[in-house]
Formats: sequence, structure tokens, C-alpha cells
Amino acid sequence: MRFQIARFGVIGGLSTAIHASVALIAISILDATLVLANLLGYLSAVAFSFIGHSLWVFRQRPSIRSLIKYLAINTVILIIVLSSSAILDYFHVNRIIGIVIVVLLIPAVSFFI
Repeated sequence: MRFQIARFGVIGGLSTAIHASVALIAISILDATLVLANLLGYLSAVAFSFIGHSLWVFRQRPSIRSLIKYLAINTVILIIVLSSSAILDYFHVNRIIGIVIVVLLIPAVSFFI
């Protein structure tokens, strides 16, 4: 159990790094809006997270049933991510600071969902 919790934390940390990296690349190369950058980052992180948690943390083959459940939960989080990004964009918050805010918001929101 102790190792499972550690693996869960590793996948979560890597997912956060993937989200931030993809979002920063989208801003740097594509001059993406905060909403688009966080959408691309979040979707990349969710794909990695689902596979990583399934195979490494819980040591189960990913199934359609678990994917549907995972996507249902993450759709709610995605709506919060995109809404937050749109609000930050509306107030002209620096896009890099916006990414940091959103990336820090996701674990807090995920905990309660």
C-alpha cells in the first residue's frame, strides 16, 4: 500500500509537469491563448495519468469501463480548468502565471470530486 501511494504521487507529479510543459510549449510556439494552452496541457496529462495509474499504480489493464469513469470525472475538472483559464484570460493575467494557477488548482479540485 505504501508503494502504491508513492507511485500515485509520482504519476500525479509527472502529470502536472506534462500539463505545464505542454501548455508552455503551446504558448511559446503557437502563441496559444491560456484556454487553448491549458486544454492541450490538460488533455495530454489526463491521457498519461490514466495509463500510468492503470498500469503502474493499480497494476490493471485499462478497460473501457474504467476509461468512461475516468473521463466522466475529468470532464468536470476540464470544465473548471477551461472556465478558470477564461476568467484569467478575461482579466489579462500573464499566461505563464495563469498556467501556474490552473496547475495548482487541479489537485485541489480533484480532491473534492
